[in-house]
Amino acid sequence: PSFGQLGQGIADGECCWPDDRIPRPVAGPACALSSVSCGGHHVWALTPAGEAWAWGANAFGMLGLGDRRSRTVPERVALPAPAAAAECGY
Repeated sequence: PSFGQLGQGIADGECCWPDDRIPRPVAGPACALSSVSCGGHHVWALTPAGEAWAWGANAFGMLGLGDRRSRTVPERVALPAPAAAAECGY
């Protein structure tokens, strides 16, 4: 997880788990998710209420958080209205 895209709070160069192929809980959000879209190094997720959460690489602002700082855990994205869908590119 070199860009934090697993959402586990682990950054590049840090040891994470003995076996990264085993699913682990994501460090938030504490609500149900209705969809998840994975890019090459980042992730967007939506709740049933249309809230958006993003994490992973953010070098080009693809997380929509107003900066270029990568996130290793999900962070809520401020949207003007509830989202109906989200898609990540590479």
